[in-house]
This record gives sequence, C-alpha cells and structure tokens, in this order.
Amino acid sequence: MGIDLRFNELSKNPLFSDKYIVHQKMLEFGKTAKAARDKSIKHIKSDNSTSDIILTDGYTMHNWLFDKDFSAENRIFREFLQTMIIPPFIDEDKEEEYLSNDYYFEDIINGINKQPCKGLAAAYLYDGLSISFQNGEAWKKNKLSIIIKKDDGVPLCQTVLNVYSDSCFLNEIILTHIERANNIHPIETKIPPCEKTAHFAEHHGKKELENFWLKLASNPYIISARSTNWGGKKFIRKIDKDGLIEIVLVNTERKYAMQLETTGKTFYETEFIAKNIEENYS
Repeated sequence: MGIDLRFNELSKNPLFSDKYIVHQKMLEFGKTAKAARDKSIKHIKSDNSTSDIILTDGYTMHNWLFDKDFSAENRIFREFLQTMIIPPFIDEDKEEEYLSNDYYFEDIINGINKQPCKGLAAAYLYDGLSISFQNGEAWKKNKLSIIIKKDDGVPLCQTVLNVYSDSCFLNEIILTHIERANNIHPIETKIPPCEKTAHFAEHHGKKELENFWLKLASNPYIISARSTNWGGKKFIRKIDKDGLIEIVLVNTERKYAMQLETTGKTFYETEFIAKNIEENYS
C-alpha cells in the first residue's frame, strides 16, 4: 500500500525540439521525482516503459537515461529514475473500472483539445498524484480537471492532483494528500453486527451470500452489504475510493458476489479494509 505517482503522458507533447532541451526538462522532472521519493513515494507508474516514451524525434527517455553526453551531470537522477518509472499505469484491480469509462483532458485556454488521458485517469482512480513535465502552462498546476464519460453518456468532471516541480511538495494540498495516504486509520462503525443491513437477491445466490454475511457482519469496518452480479476469479474483485468493496465467493458454483459498504473515506483506507477482509474471511 502507499501512494504512487502516475506519469501524465500528455505533458510530453508537443515533443521537445532537441535532446538538450530534453536534458533540461528531465532534470526538472528528476528533481520532482526526488522530492516525491523523499516523501516515501516509491514509484512513477507509466503506460509505457522508458524506451517507449518519446521526448524528441528519435530520442526516448531511455536514451536520456544512458546518454553519455550528460553522464557527468546529476547522475543520481538517472540512477533512481531507472527503478522508479515502471509500467503498468493501471493494475489488475482497476482495469475493469478503467475500461468501463472514457477519460479526457481539455484545456482550450492553453491550446489543448479534448483528448484521452491515461495517466491522469489512473491518478484519479487510485486517488493519487500525477507527475507532469513543465511543458507549457497547462501542466504547471496542482489541480487538473478531467472529464469522465460513463455508460449513461453524462459527462462528469473530476479533479486530479498534479506535481511538476520539487516546490509542489511544499503545497499544503499535496502534503495533506500524501499524509492521508501514508497514515491510514479508518474508523470503526458504531453499528452493532445484528443491526447492519444486507440485501441479497434470490437470483444472486441469496442462501450462500447470507451464510457468508453471518461472518462478515462482525467486521468493524463493514456497514452494510448487497448482492451484485456474480463472476470473478479473485476474492477481492473491486475497490473504490468511496469505501465500496466487491468480493466474490470464489468457491461457489456461480462465483456469487456482494458489494460491501465500508467506513473507508479514501482509496487507501478502503484498500486497507479490503486487505483486512481478505486476511480474515477469504
């Protein structure tokens, strides 16, 4: 557990004019990553490996990391960035949710037309932070707005916290967000187990779910439960930042499932609770 950065791939466009400009931008990027690491952030998750992140014509981030023309300057940045930047940007636990919606970024004032945004979407889904190059005014902000288009077609605007320099880690909003992610203390519900509500439909495996609920109801972080569409190979099927967790009874014939309402207020608290449930009931 713990917060990761998600690489905002949009911030590398337009491509830089030459590798010497890339060098300056990578030094800025490295300072930002170093400040993140000093706050116990270990990874920058990316859609691509460094060899596939093109920064100028025919020149990738991987090329910069091993470019002998710059090897004498700030070698420490290249050494830790090699291990800090890793794919994938979305892990298996969020893949279904990511694929079920469309995510876009748009900033007309700064000349950016509406376009898909992978890194910003991932930062939103994991309640984390994006990291951007200082490549235009659009990215020199600690709050970026993304547009989420769900199946019902109604667009939803959400905010993603963004870092672009080491000074961003002096910002109270950024510091508070990291503090909440690193110090996870979900509250316990005051509802007695016998008063917690659970609604299970007959066609969702009511009997099996009710039997399992008899055990789950005693968990101090669980508020209520309801049945949901069955299916899945893992006990923990989905974790939402708003405290909802989907679990699958993997030993039942149809893989019956239920959605749990918990006391989690952030993705990290909900993830903590999910691990607690998996350790005690799976």
